[in-house]
Amino acid sequence: MADTIRGDFGNTPCTDCGKPEVAFKHWGPLVPPGKVGYFCFDDMDIRRKHLYEHDEPKPFPETAVVA
Repeated sequence: MADTIRGDFGNTPCTDCGKPEVAFKHWGPLVPPGKVGYFCFDDMDIRRKHLYEHDEPKPFPETAVVA
């Protein structure tokens, strides 16, 4: 995806689960419009599956650290 960067984001917490093993920065169809999320591998897969099944981005959890 052109709206995804894969890399090392230091101790940035995963937007969904809060773990520091973030591998992706994403600002496209997997997140709510106008938002940026940082995700671990597991949560990125969950977001892809949710978009495929529901045709809309998975909302951020209430406890999300959102950029």
